[in-house]
Amino acid sequence: MRSSSTGCAGSGPANDEAGLLREEIAELEAQIFRIKGSMSRADNGVKLQKLAVITRLRDRCKKSLAALEKHGAAA
Repeated sequence: MRSSSTGCAGSGPANDEAGLLREEIAELEAQIFRIKGSMSRADNGVKLQKLAVITRLRDRCKKSLAALEKHGAAA
């Protein structure tokens, strides 16, 4: 995963949105890591469901970020 770059040359709304999406992706990945780390307990059914939802949300954020970066590169 790419690290968030805070010193982008063009600091328009698209860059702000991209930065926010990167932060959201990082937070979602941290949540996924924490849930996977605690899967040995008895409440795995609930955790698996939450993991699936968070993973789908992270994937949607990644797709949005890719589209935003593609659109920004084309501009």
